[in-house]
This record gives sequence, structure tokens and C-alpha cells, in this order.
Amino acid sequence: MKIKEYDTNELLMIANNVTGEYTDKKVRQAKLELYRRGVDDKVIADIMEEKEEAFMKRLDAAALAEQARLDKKREKKENRRTKETMKGSQNMIKACIFDLDGTIADTVESIAHAVNRVLEHFGLVPRPVEAFNFYAGDGFDLAVERALKDAGDAELNYLQEGIRLGRAWFNEDPLYHVKPYPNMRETLTALREEVPIAVCSNKPHEAAIHVVESVYGPGFFNRIQGQTAEIPRKPSPIGALAIADALGARPEECLYFGDTNTDMQTGNAAGMFTVGVTWGFRPRQELIDNHAMELLDRPEEILTLFHRKNQEK
Repeated sequence: MKIKEYDTNELLMIANNVTGEYTDKKVRQAKLELYRRGVDDKVIADIMEEKEEAFMKRLDAAALAEQARLDKKREKKENRRTKETMKGSQNMIKACIFDLDGTIADTVESIAHAVNRVLEHFGLVPRPVEAFNFYAGDGFDLAVERALKDAGDAELNYLQEGIRLGRAWFNEDPLYHVKPYPNMRETLTALREEVPIAVCSNKPHEAAIHVVESVYGPGFFNRIQGQTAEIPRKPSPIGALAIADALGARPEECLYFGDTNTDMQTGNAAGMFTVGVTWGFRPRQELIDNHAMELLDRPEEILTLFHRKNQEK
């Protein structure tokens, strides 16, 4: 067990070497770790000189101090969570939830790169990147299925093996040519100062976290939710509703942004104000046909919409 893994009470026991079982090196390491935690030389020296009864009293005091430190750390964490939940509580809109692929990041080449490797593996002709604007959006497995059909595997004989290989190849380089859309980072940086922001993706949960944090950095979003056993693929509204609940917002207090018919269906099913963005994968008419409540043509318009919605009564 590494010295840093001991709690303060155990370190005091080692530094005092009551049982005589510890080496001089172990005792020195314990004392150094105690110094690092703010226990000064005098305290340790006093402990070394005290008899066992006095030492146990000091040990009890140290235990109380350690508990106080842990309580303070826990309180700080709870305060941070409360602040996160309450951010923007004076607003009509209390959370903004974003799709990932085609909404906050241009990921189409990463998907095309992996799926086209699958097609080549089976001797099929790779599909143009533009085709993946329509293959993507409903999860990786469906992207593979759609590409296989268009490449000539009408019976989907290669589907299961293609999904397995495609996932493995995608995981090798999930950030292939991935980038945020122009002005998106600046817009979201300003937005997150006013309201909690989150991501709801059809990517597997760990992959969604990896991509988002690689592009925007850890902690940039208040919440990242991908597909799990408990959170099914969109257009199920369960993921979006779970995010709203975690951020302390009712569905009607959320803006949901996406670029596909699936996203429009998700936001509407969740009872959120559903916004279609036209810079992503799908055409404007698809968003209209699937009941987008508003359309945005540039990321900068996100802030304008947020401020306008907060003025509505």
C-alpha cells in the first residue's frame, strides 16, 4: 500500500511506530506525508514522546481533524453541485442541451473514415463523405447498415461483422478530423456563463465523453450523456429528460438543439423547446418537416435565442 493511500490516523500510528513493525524508511515516509497534509514537526515530535495513553488522545483529536477535513471537502463538492444546478435559476431557460455530431462538432469525417474501412474490408466501394450526412445521426450501427446497403450489400450479409470491425476501427481514432464548428466554442463559452449546458448524444457514453472532452476540454459542459443500457438511443427522450433532471430544470425550461430529424423528435418528445441547426448534417426541410420550433443558421444565434426566450413570460 502506497504511503499516500493511508489516512491521517494510520500515518500517525506509523510515524509513532507503536508496534515496532515499521522500518525507519516507512516512518520517515509517514512523517513526510503528515507534513504534506499540514501536520507540523512539533505535533509529530510530541506524539513521538508521549506515552500510549496520551498518544491515543492525540490520535482521537487527529481523527476529528481528519473528519473535519473530509466534511469540508464534501461540503465544497456539494456547494459546487448546487451552484451548477442553480446557475441561471433567475432565467426562464434553466438548461441548454445540445446534440453532438453535426451540432457542436463536425464529426462526419470520423464516422466516414471508420465505416469506409468496413466497406473496403468486404471489397465494397467506399462512399463519399457527403453521404454520411445522411448515414449518421442515429448511432454508429445504423450508419454501418445504411452504408452497406448503398454499397451493394442489400441483404446485409456483412452487417454484424461490419459493426464489430467498424466500432473497433472507430475507437482507434474517434477524433479523426473532428473539429468544432466556426464560432461554436466562443458561443458556448459565453452561454455557459449564464446557464448550464449539456450534451445528449447517440454515441456510446464513454465515446461521447471522450470526443466532447477532447474537443472542448474536461468540465466545459455540465453534463455529457451518451447511449447506455439505461439510456436508449434517441429519439427516445429519456437521455434529454435525465439531463434536465440532473440540472434541476423542468423540460419546458430547456432548449434542445440538434441537426437531424432524430433530434427534432427527441426534443419534442421530451417537451422541450426544440431548435434545428442548419450547419449540421441534414437539410433545412428535414428539420421543418419534423417540427423544429425554430431554425438557426449560425452558432452565434444560439445566444440571441437564449436571451430572447428569457424575456418571454
